[in-house]
Amino acid sequence: MDRGLEKARRLHGSFFIQYEQIGLQAAHETYAQPSVREIARVISLSRELKKLISSSNSDNRVNINPTDINLYLSSAERFAETSIEAVELISLRAAPKRGVEAKLQTVFLTLERTLQPLPEIWPTFMQGELPMT
Repeated sequence: MDRGLEKARRLHGSFFIQYEQIGLQAAHETYAQPSVREIARVISLSRELKKLISSSNSDNRVNINPTDINLYLSSAERFAETSIEAVELISLRAAPKRGVEAKLQTVFLTLERTLQPLPEIWPTFMQGELPMT
């Protein structure tokens, strides 16, 4: 289970490192989806182990503290939740054509085209000193 959780974390981290170089979709398929599958497998195994420990009689009980399993399961579930949310936020920001960055770039290009005929305003705009009216 520990190896699976570590693998999921490495894949998740690689998504954030690689998505700008290989593209959002490719990074999602290569890193984010396998990370989600791996953490789901870890959670499933943790739940099975928790059931086995709680259902085993006291004579055959292994030396695993149920509290430790609860903490491990809780941290794995929390990682799953936050990693999915983080990938969704990056997708909202960086998605081609529909992401915030793409929309901002479109607005900036429109503004640039609008201000080009006004050379006295363009340098002021580029320096971020436009007066607010």
